Amino acid sequence: MDIARSFLITIFVWILFAAGAMMYLKGEQGMNELSADWSKPLLFEGAYTGTVDLTQMAGEQVLGLVTYAKEGEFILTLDGLLISPSTSLDSIDFREVSNKTYTLTFTRNAAGKVISITAAR
Repeated sequence: MDIARSFLITIFVWILFAAGAMMYLKGEQGMNELSADWSKPLLFEGAYTGTVDLTQMAGEQVLGLVTYAKEGEFILTLDGLLISPSTSLDSIDFREVSNKTYTLTFTRNAAGKVISITAAR
């Protein structure tokens, strides 16, 4: 009786293993069908709607540079205001920045690292 119980448990485990393997392989087959052409990425292509001049940047993008300037990555001059790690951001009013378009000027050191960015309207 003990041998019969062991045999039935073994059969049951093999059936579970076979069912799991079939589900896994069906899922893998579906993934291969989705990405059958590896030369084309699975990204959506869309027209570039930004400016042609890459030195032009929207105010929202310039605001994204403030955190890097505050961490000391570079010095940011925004409409004549110097933003560096020692600058208190509480004293600067950023409300009008997001509605403007800025022209950027980059200064690099000899190694090519950006050391300062000037953003002017």
